[in-house]
Amino acid sequence: VVVVVVCLCGFGLVLALVQDSAAWLCCEKNTRLEVSPDQVAWTSCYEGPDTQAMATNLTCGTSYSFRVSAKNRAGFGPLSAVAQGRTSAALPEAPVDVTATPTTAGILVAWQPGAANGAAVSGYRVEMASATVGNSSDFSQVASASELKATITSLPPAVSFWFRVAVRTIRVH
Repeated sequence: VVVVVVCLCGFGLVLALVQDSAAWLCCEKNTRLEVSPDQVAWTSCYEGPDTQAMATNLTCGTSYSFRVSAKNRAGFGPLSAVAQGRTSAALPEAPVDVTATPTTAGILVAWQPGAANGAAVSGYRVEMASATVGNSSDFSQVASASELKATITSLPPAVSFWFRVAVRTIRVH
């Protein structure tokens, strides 16, 4: 039995089960698919005649192991070799608790990270707009940061500003 794993986050994990033709002919075309996040606790996620199955309720950005066994009149046969798959990461949540504090050097913009949701966070983008405008199209990037803060300098005195922070990710396939 060969297990082909295709990972999709949010839609479960689609598995195509390709049986050896000789073994497939001699059984009752009944297959059991098991999934495990740690290769210790295995859960049956499909049992039936189909040659494709979907494991659902998987966590984004998580590695899983899969194995398959076929059933005939004598019962279930040996388990297949373990196949590995990883669900894709979901988009990370936006940073939270953003603050802008005046300092002698400028404005210190600080924030807390949102949930990464399995994504590899590579840094943050700080954007600013004049508070008199307040239109989202008027925001422009003023800093990149790898930490949870950035100091914005060279600002004119007696002017109010809006700040927002976006997360940057590394796309992993």
